[in-house]
Amino acid sequence: MTPPDQHRSRSRNRVPAGHKPSQHGGGRTGGSGSALAKHARYLELAQLARTAGDEVAAQHNLQHAEHWYRTAMAERRTGSDAPAAVDGGILAD
Repeated sequence: MTPPDQHRSRSRNRVPAGHKPSQHGGGRTGGSGSALAKHARYLELAQLARTAGDEVAAQHNLQHAEHWYRTAMAERRTGSDAPAAVDGGILAD
């Protein structure tokens, strides 16, 4: 009897060379690169996927790009506001 894994297509998750995103490089990278740089990178990956005819991967990367755009805008808002001072454990404006 053959194991169930042998009946599955091994090529269904493959992406053509040069189009595979580098997002699976060992987990979250923390602060490597700015949010706007990640936004631009995912837009580029979406364009490459669309060019290759992979609309699902294009939409996937566009969702990531939108996330990083929103993150960048949130960082911009919090960066421009004066930080709240902590006074004895109570936030003071």
